[in-house]
Amino acid sequence: MKPKQNIKDYLLEKTVHPEMFPVIPIVELAGGSRVLIENHLGVTQYSKEQIGIKMKYGEIQINGCGLTLEQMTRVKLVVTGRIDGICLHRRERK
Repeated sequence: MKPKQNIKDYLLEKTVHPEMFPVIPIVELAGGSRVLIENHLGVTQYSKEQIGIKMKYGEIQINGCGLTLEQMTRVKLVVTGRIDGICLHRRERK
């Protein structure tokens, strides 16, 4: 177990597949033109070159060209366009 990791997170990491636990964010990149994000908390930034998505543990930033928020529900969202990069900015956990 990693330092400062609580037992619940450790057990989830070792025993449960992420798709079975609905609060764990899932990010899927399909080629270089589509990103599917599940279990998000909303959009924080939106432009044709950059989209920010709030997650439980921080924020995902998608960079590219001609980015479009193709679909958005309470559970998932789909971003299309030329994807140049995806970055996770972690928020410190207390």
